[in-house]
Amino acid sequence: MPTLAANCSRSRKSNLLTMSQSFSAFFACAILFLAGLNGALAQTDISTTADVLQSLQVEATGDLDFGSVVAGTSVSVAPGDADAGSYAIQGDPGAEVTLGFALPMVLELITDPSITMPINFGAGDAVFNVASEPAGGTSFDPAVDQTANLEGSTGNLFVFVGGELTAGASQEPGSYEGTITLTVEYTGF
Repeated sequence: MPTLAANCSRSRKSNLLTMSQSFSAFFACAILFLAGLNGALAQTDISTTADVLQSLQVEATGDLDFGSVVAGTSVSVAPGDADAGSYAIQGDPGAEVTLGFALPMVLELITDPSITMPINFGAGDAVFNVASEPAGGTSFDPAVDQTANLEGSTGNLFVFVGGELTAGASQEPGSYEGTITLTVEYTGF
């Protein structure tokens, strides 16, 4: 019997030793695994930058004025005429912008807006220029959005708009009005 007890005791020590070795092996593997992850993971930083553009300023500098119109006739104003509508734009020098018009289809009688007179805009009825005059500028159709560049040192751009007004044969006399809206926004960034 003493031999049997000595064998059991030796067997337990052997199991404890194996368990202890297993824990040691596990921790050694875990440390090696984590150390391996450290080499598989890398990081770095980048900078973030932004250029803030000067706010766009748009000013209506002249109304489109057809003057007096006789019933049954049409009258046109070219973008280079003194009575053309005009706008002055100021923004970040050299920046590209989109010019977009909201154009009326009719002018309304001021005293009775239900009475209207048709107004039309065509392919050459608008001009943009970095100079404050339409001469030498680029003509375009105000019904189609147009891109342009602001002047390279001042950031200025000028826009001129004309059109054609047609008074019917029995057009009600009186003063008519409408609104032409120019929207300018930065593009190309």
